[in-house]
Amino acid sequence: MDIYISELKKIYYTKVIDKLRKNFNYKNIMQVPKLIKVVINQGIGSIAKNQKDINCYRGIRHRLNLPLRGQKTKNNSRTRKGKRKTITNKKKITKK
Repeated sequence: MDIYISELKKIYYTKVIDKLRKNFNYKNIMQVPKLIKVVINQGIGSIAKNQKDINCYRGIRHRLNLPLRGQKTKNNSRTRKGKRKTITNKKKITKK
């Protein structure tokens, strides 16, 4: 990760500063805004979408609306599955 950020800094110092000086007519390099921090962040929603697209295990679990992180599904996954659907016994019609 550090290698990637240092590459971004190199690009900023070699290419971006020159373009900023030309566009805003900065006469001194100290007038150009400094690069303080590079944050590479991806939202949770897009991660889930990406996992669904590549058909990995977690993506399949997302699609089926089942627990993802190793929880037991036999008893305790009611919050993800929803309310229990009970099936009532049908009365058998007997012929007399």
